[in-house]
Amino acid sequence: MFEKEEEKTTIVMLKKVISDRKDSAKDRIISVVDPEARTGHKSDMRTIQGYKDHIMIDEESEIITAVKVTPANAEDGDQLIDLITQFKKCHGALPTETSADKGYWFGKNLRFLYENQIVGHISVMKTKQHSQGLFAPEHFQFDKENMKLTCPNGVSTTRYREKKNRGK
Repeated sequence: MFEKEEEKTTIVMLKKVISDRKDSAKDRIISVVDPEARTGHKSDMRTIQGYKDHIMIDEESEIITAVKVTPANAEDGDQLIDLITQFKKCHGALPTETSADKGYWFGKNLRFLYENQIVGHISVMKTKQHSQGLFAPEHFQFDKENMKLTCPNGVSTTRYREKKNRGK
């Protein structure tokens, strides 16, 4: 019985590996030995194989305070909340400040930091607006007390909606 199940699993894996050879495959298996490993892109020119590590480090002591390992194709920005939650679980409190690169510049992260009174030092992610002459996120003013956003033309709104978790 066990051998038949193992055989079925192996056949399913091999079919996935074969179908992943198509250019349209988004979540390619790169190893039948390690089927969770993936290909990720650091830039248009540089790829990484396998996994990425996401870490929180105490700035003064340089001690690692939280770790998460993901397949190489996982979004960096999706890991920040998990890292901070892990930090709280292990240390009994939230950090008062955090720094991150532009890969973590997402609305849900910024909202999480705001709602938990954590000062976030995150590089602004360049967007299409920068190259097309449109207003970019840093051109807008945010009033924390009133949860109000004002664009450079002076138009304000207090409306927002929660983003749905995109199939995860």
